[in-house]
Amino acid sequence: MPDNYIAIRENNRRITRGGTFDADNGLTEFQVGQDEVAIATIDMDNWIGSATITTVALTNSGLTATEAHGTDTVTITVSEVSYSGTCDALITVSDGRKRMERLRFVTPQSAYPGSNDYGWVRY
Repeated sequence: MPDNYIAIRENNRRITRGGTFDADNGLTEFQVGQDEVAIATIDMDNWIGSATITTVALTNSGLTATEAHGTDTVTITVSEVSYSGTCDALITVSDGRKRMERLRFVTPQSAYPGSNDYGWVRY
């Protein structure tokens, strides 16, 4: 599995490795095996400047996720993904700014009922 990495840069630019950014829905999507544990790291160093991350609140749907954060990074560990799950991370920094990072994790073999690795299956 590739490293799941997001770097938030100045002027709201981002670098994403291991996933794709869905601009229409405002979230980063990663693929994960059905029984796999995925770890995504969000590097906020350029965005927060001299401030530090104070809190991270997660809202999960369709998966189980936990977080750990340092002064400028957030690490989200995801497990138990059923088809497709989302994790919304509300990140608050010491100068009062807040940023929502939305992550979606999908299982490629069962991303949607009626599909498999080769696309849609008609019965």
